[in-house]
Amino acid sequence: MVEMPMVEDLSPMKVGSVGRFRGEHFRITGRVRVESDRGYRNFWSIKGDLAYQWIAQCFGNYALLSEWKGDLPMSDLRGLRPSGKLRLKEGDAYHVEMLSSRFRYAFEGVLMHELRVPYDVEVEVGRPPDGKALLLIEGAKRVSVLSGITVDHADLRLENIPSVAQWT
Repeated sequence: MVEMPMVEDLSPMKVGSVGRFRGEHFRITGRVRVESDRGYRNFWSIKGDLAYQWIAQCFGNYALLSEWKGDLPMSDLRGLRPSGKLRLKEGDAYHVEMLSSRFRYAFEGVLMHELRVPYDVEVEVGRPPDGKALLLIEGAKRVSVLSGITVDHADLRLENIPSVAQWT
């Protein structure tokens, strides 16, 4: 695993931010920043009333995600490519949106749930209208799946956020 120092970015969140989604409150307790050749993704650890464990933020897009407990055989991942399809369970067709590799990691705060790092390949998949999943693949032996929904930033109703002057 290649660790790096935490880099501040233009995220409208920070450890200690609080929010509300569909009437349920949450607090951001920590962050895992994952960088690849294609950019970066923040995994914000959340605690509260939500049924989700993470807010994933990448390229101005947001998703509420939790660890998926289903079975996904490694054989189902062979030949995945952007614009391809993947079934996480019967009737659940996801479209492959992006594949990334070669990662560096930074951590801050308290992580309320395990995020299985390091991983070698990240596969982002989506399903209309708002389904989202991330497959975190370690070698040819383990795949972790985070699944949930995409959300608009405004719907998170965040408070205690960084001021523009704090952005670097």
